[in-house]
Parts: sequence; structure tokens; C-alpha cells
Amino acid sequence: MKKIILVLCTSFAAWGSLHAQTFAEWFEQKKTQIQYLINQIAAYGVYAKDLEKGYRVAEKGWQTINEIKNGELNLHTAFFNSLLLVNPSVSGYSRVPGIISYVVSIQNDFRKILSMPNLYPDDISYLNNVSGKMTSDCLDAINELTNLTSDNVFQLTDDQRIRRIDSIYTKMKDEYAFVQSLAGSVQAMLASRVSDQNNIQISKYLFGIK
Repeated sequence: MKKIILVLCTSFAAWGSLHAQTFAEWFEQKKTQIQYLINQIAAYGVYAKDLEKGYRVAEKGWQTINEIKNGELNLHTAFFNSLLLVNPSVSGYSRVPGIISYVVSIQNDFRKILSMPNLYPDDISYLNNVSGKMTSDCLDAINELTNLTSDNVFQLTDDQRIRRIDSIYTKMKDEYAFVQSLAGSVQAMLASRVSDQNNIQISKYLFGIK
């Protein structure tokens, strides 16, 4: 009650500074501002009873409005801080180890390709370039995956983290398929190369060419 009296006294003391504004106009403006604050708080999931409490702010003076503003800021802070924490369902998502498995397989398969016999220097140069690009992609994938499953790195919802993990998984799956296809092509090329060399040697033998 003392707060209400104090607010009313303050309001009347400031009457002279309102000039052409009537008290009704002044109160209507303040009521609009109060309603705006209430709508803002409602947008962040405050229950109806809290909104009702906030609507009575005009009776309690502008100190209460400041408290609501601070409360809104706290809601904002709590929301964004929660985005920095990783839900165990995200870090335990089945595609997380799937990505790691693809990365390891890509690196192992490339080592096998580069160790194949009968590769020419140009073959090795090309394969090293491709391997370098793939290794860079794998490192980027692991780095992003680590950040997505670690606290205090990204401000993301669980769904956003899952979608980005899905994107990494799809990319690594495609690159693994490419490496498998490349390995098959290299093997076929080398087999053909050996066959051609054997045919040449046989032809030389048959025609007595040294």
C-alpha cells in the first residue's frame, strides 16, 4: 500500500512536466509498455499465472517493472546458457561413432591403395593429392563433431546439433563410398597394367624380340 501511495505521489509531482498530455493518455502509454513486457515474457514460456501477476504491475510502481525486465533478462540468459550444454542423447547419438568409423576406414583404405604394387609416379602423385583432400575433410569432420558434442562451444538446440551430426555423417559416408570406388578402380587399372605387360613380354618372346 505504501508503494502505491508513493507512486501516486510521484505521479502527481511530475504532472507539470506532462504538458499537453492528460493523465489518461499517460497511463494508456504506460499500460501499453506493460502489455509489451508481458507479451515478451509470454514468448519465453512464462505460465499464465505469472502473466496475470505481471499485468498488475501498474499498481505496484515502476520498480516492479524493472524487476520483470531483470526477470526477462534472466530467462534469456538461462535459455542461451542451456544451449551451450550438450544433452547426453546428443553425445550418445549412434551416428557419432559411425562418423569416427568412417574416418578411420577412409584413412586405412587410402594407406592400402598407396601401398599397391606397380603404381607409377604419376599415379602416386594423384593419389597423394586426393588423400590430402580427404584427410583434410576427415579432420574437419572430427573437429566439428568434437565441438558439437562438447559443452560451452556452440549455442545450439539438441535438434540443431543432431542435424549437423547427420550432415557430417552423410558427408563421411559419401567420401567412404568414393574411396571404396577409387580402390576398385585402381585395382582394376593395375590388373590391366600387369596383363598388358605380360602380353607384351609374351609377344616379345614369340617374335624373338629382346
